[in-house]
Amino acid sequence: MKKLIAALLVILILVAAFPALAEEAPVLFDWTRILTDITTWLVGVIASAFLALLGYYGRKYAKPWLQETRLTALAQELVRAAEARFGRQQGEKKLHAVFDWLRDRGIDINRDEVIQAVMAAWQDLDLHMIEIGIKEPAPEYPPDAE
Repeated sequence: MKKLIAALLVILILVAAFPALAEEAPVLFDWTRILTDITTWLVGVIASAFLALLGYYGRKYAKPWLQETRLTALAQELVRAAEARFGRQQGEKKLHAVFDWLRDRGIDINRDEVIQAVMAAWQDLDLHMIEIGIKEPAPEYPPDAE
């Protein structure tokens, strides 16, 4: 009986060691491949979510800011161009020219943002001209009683 058990143990050891003698052991699960696939999938999902959030916040915050900045810069440019073209004491002509130029560029001149941008640019130019001494400040109304 001891010889039978010893023989079975030898056979068992040989059978267990047989895969180690082969050049490549058979693999039931390729964990490296599975983990690589999972990681790739997670990175793809996270990147897609990040890009979706970037697009959402870009449209919500960046686009209006860029449009406002563009409108402000355009209003300043057109007010300066009107000042250069018509000169001083031609306020009504200059204002109509600025709004005509904005309309020619396809901008709705009836929107409050457009009117505010033009008036702010007008005020900035006015203050700049007063600052450098080209123009006198407007008198205060009502005049101070001294």
